[in-house]
Amino acid sequence: MKFFYCGDSMKRVFRNGDRLVGIPCPFTRLRPGDIVRFRRVDGTMAVHRIIGRCDGGFRTCGDNNPEADRRLLLPEHYLDRIAGMERGGRFRWIAGGRAGMFSFYCHRLRRRIRAGVAGLLLPPPGTAPLAVLNGLLGRPEKTVFRNREETVMLKHRIIARRSADRCWTITGPWRWFWTPEQLERACRRSPEDPS
Repeated sequence: MKFFYCGDSMKRVFRNGDRLVGIPCPFTRLRPGDIVRFRRVDGTMAVHRIIGRCDGGFRTCGDNNPEADRRLLLPEHYLDRIAGMERGGRFRWIAGGRAGMFSFYCHRLRRRIRAGVAGLLLPPPGTAPLAVLNGLLGRPEKTVFRNREETVMLKHRIIARRSADRCWTITGPWRWFWTPEQLERACRRSPEDPS
């Protein structure tokens, strides 16, 4: 079965508009690391990765979600296993099992590193900033162009853009240091604000 992906929970693996290929697989043959499509209790569909077995079901989590799903995946909610995806006319197989779990842990590690580094560079409101890093990097500045595209610049370099659809695109290595929320917060601060 083919269907289009929409959402943020599997952001590092899938993008909105990717065409996913689901194949029937018996519930008993599923294993941690597989990506599955299932129907939630409220009737909505979800695509998440199986991260463990427990009590006649599986624990699932989106690769981009901070926590595992609260409810177990049970046979009556399971629909199919995701075997591949198509993006831009190119098809690729999706790894499951041990390779899938390795991918899951790599995404987790990347998020933790990114959050830690971003926390050092742009600390949350109410905490004292690191004067050395602020002195070296300076404060991001937001500009708006005529076509309504916003740009965030740091020392004359474009580090992020936001188009009319209100989605931030953080360029190059800067995505390791800032999240869109932190950029918004940093650009809203006034220059005389010490935090």
